[in-house]
This record gives sequence, C-alpha cells and structure tokens, in this order.
Amino acid sequence: NNNNNNNNNNNNNGSTEGTPARRDGEVHSLVRLTRRLRCIFSVITWPIVPLGSVVSITLLVVLYTAFVVDVTRECSHPLHAYSLASFLLVAYAPHHTQLRYLLFRYARDRDGPIRPPGVRIYDQLFHTLCLLYVYGGMRLMESCHEDVPDGENSNNNATDVVVAAAAAASS
Repeated sequence: NNNNNNNNNNNNNGSTEGTPARRDGEVHSLVRLTRRLRCIFSVITWPIVPLGSVVSITLLVVLYTAFVVDVTRECSHPLHAYSLASFLLVAYAPHHTQLRYLLFRYARDRDGPIRPPGVRIYDQLFHTLCLLYVYGGMRLMESCHEDVPDGENSNNNATDVVVAAAAAASS
C-alpha cells in the first residue's frame, strides 16, 4: 500500500520520471541528436578521401619526377631531398605512436596524459620536424621559379607545373 501511495505522490507532484512517454521522448531526442552529429561528422570528414587521394597522387608524381624524369637535370634546389623527405614523413607519421611505445614504453591509455620528459621531447622533435618540413616546402616553392626562365616551357613535366604554380602563387 505504501508503494502505491509513493507512486501516486510522484505522479501528482508533476514528475513524469518513470512514465513511458517521458522515456520515449528522451529516446527520440537522443536519436535525433545522434543523427545530427553523424551528419555533421560526415560533412566535416567527407573531403578527407578525395583530398587524401590527390595528395597521394601528387606525392607519387613528385617522387617519379625527382627520381626518374629529372635525374640528370641540375636544379639549384633540393627537389630530390625534399621528395625523399616527403616519402619518409608519410611513411613514418602513422607509426609514430607505435615507435614511441617501443622506445619509451609509454601508452597514454595506460600511463595517463602526463608524459615523461623523454616522451615529451621525442614528440616535440617530431612536431618540429613536421613544421620544418612544411616551411622547407614553402621556401622551395618560392625559390624554384628562378630555375625556369620566363616564357620557356621545358618538356611540360611535373616539376615545371609545380614551379609554374609556385610562381603564379607568389605573384
């Protein structure tokens, strides 16, 4: 009898906490929120696939140009070294966490967010190299337009296309 009185009191004071209508409304709100979040996530992440494909193809073209087409071409800028650095960075970056674990035995899930000094220095070194890579690429593109004389289009290979794009961007 006491349980019935408590249920009646809960229903009489305006609380609908346990009613099926309240739970259905919460489930509906949760489903709607989940759909909206999926939509937003899809809109944000969808461009990753075509952009990643374009970047991968561009890397392959630069590597091919640097090591097959322009092997004998004398360039005043280190396209060969930069293309090799591009390949090494693309190959290493996905495995940075695994190599860090092998070197330092640090796992964020297990050890927590506070990293030991050696791990912090290793991560900062990797991030610094990434920033220097980007800066080096910008400097290379800014200075490569000096290698192609105005009005001359030599063989229309990928290096010339990149140099022309850099020259257009800098003017």
